[in-house]
Amino acid sequence: MLVLDDQTDVRQTLCEQLHQLGYLTLEAETGEQALEMLNASADIQMFISDLMLPGNLSGAEVIQHVRQHFPHLPVLLMSGQDLRPAHNPQLPEVELLRKPFTRGQLAQALEKVVNI
Repeated sequence: MLVLDDQTDVRQTLCEQLHQLGYLTLEAETGEQALEMLNASADIQMFISDLMLPGNLSGAEVIQHVRQHFPHLPVLLMSGQDLRPAHNPQLPEVELLRKPFTRGQLAQALEKVVNI
């Protein structure tokens, strides 16, 4: 599983929660780094991304790229922002998880993503 979040503490906490749920993780700090890792490894089986990222690529743009180039890869988008489509028309059609979330909410969102 590849986790993309620019905030180191948030990314590490999320990876710890994922490890407790039985997942192995890779970490990326930027959209560009995440795309490089996805292109380099066929072993990544899920992608989790924050919406707000620094640099040239937003989380929505990274996910749109992932949807085009890795259409079978399950994707989860997380954000502290209002994630309703009416407020964010540029959001791709993916499962959304609002920060802050509990490990239980994370597990439920992952289950939905895997079963889509």
